[in-house]
Amino acid sequence: MVGTNVGTHTMPAKGSSDKRFLEKHGDQWRVTIAVPRHLHGRLGTRLKQSLQTDSLTVANRLKWAVIDRLRERIEREMLGEATDPAALLREALLVRKDYEAALDPNSEADIRRGVEARAYEILGPATRVEHDDEGEYPIYDPKREELARTYTR
Repeated sequence: MVGTNVGTHTMPAKGSSDKRFLEKHGDQWRVTIAVPRHLHGRLGTRLKQSLQTDSLTVANRLKWAVIDRLRERIEREMLGEATDPAALLREALLVRKDYEAALDPNSEADIRRGVEARAYEILGPATRVEHDDEGEYPIYDPKREELARTYTR
C-alpha cells in the first residue's frame, strides 16, 4: 500500500522519552534535582550535572548513577548540618511554621513524625552501650543529644 511503512519504523524503547530529572542545556542533556529549601544557601536551588550526550536514550541510561551521586551530596550536607546549631535552628523554625500552618490533624501528625525522625538523625549512632540490672541502653554524644532535644522543642 502507498503511504504505509509497516515494518520499516520501530517504536522507541519504553522509557526512552522519559525526561524526569533531565533538562536540555544547549545541545546536551543534564541531570537536575531539587535541593531542600534549608540547603539553598549552600547548594543553590538545584544540583545539575551534564551527561555529555545529546541522546535522550543515552541520557536515560546514565542519569540514575548521577542522581544517586547528587542525592549523596545533599545527604552529606544534611548530615554535616546535624552538628551545626544555627542550621538546625533555622530548619526547626521552618518546620514549626509548617506545623502551625497545618490545616488538619493528619498533617500535624505527619510533621511530628518527621520531626522525630530528624531528631534521630541529629542524635546519630550511639557512642557506646551501658548495661545495668534492667538491661542495656545506648549512650549518645552529649552535644548531639542536646541538639536533638533542642530541635524537637
